[in-house]
Amino acid sequence: MVYLLIFFLVVVADQLSKFLADAYLPTEGITFIDKIFSLKLSYNRGAAFSFLSGKDWAQTFFLVVTILAVVLSLTYLIFSSRNSKWLNTTVTLIIAGAVGNLIDRVALSEVRDFLDIEFFANCNVADVAITVGAIMLFVYFLFVSEDAMFKGKKKNAKT
Repeated sequence: MVYLLIFFLVVVADQLSKFLADAYLPTEGITFIDKIFSLKLSYNRGAAFSFLSGKDWAQTFFLVVTILAVVLSLTYLIFSSRNSKWLNTTVTLIIAGAVGNLIDRVALSEVRDFLDIEFFANCNVADVAITVGAIMLFVYFLFVSEDAMFKGKKKNAKT
């Protein structure tokens, strides 16, 4: 139930923030920290960093890949034998972000970005959720999982 709540909160926050940016953000944007962070609306027909934005087939490709990723991730959440709150939260954030951007792709054939991190990229709430989820997934496999690469080994009590 908590994962469903996380999912809906992320999707609603994403869509509401995109609507508000689209409706009220001035064309020149709003700078908060000069040369670091501003709100500036842009429309991205591609993926991250406008990848494949000029290709006619890209929207179909992104729709198919996103739907496939969401279906596989939901299947994992429903049928996984692992009962990891960390991993389930991670997958939920990634799914919610993917669905937030999928809504834009279906409705507008492009994704609205407005969080302009000048030394990095222009993104949105869905992108932030995907990025946080990806970082959490990385941390999970390095430190949290039972088979984590850097998980401390418990010492045998008999030694």
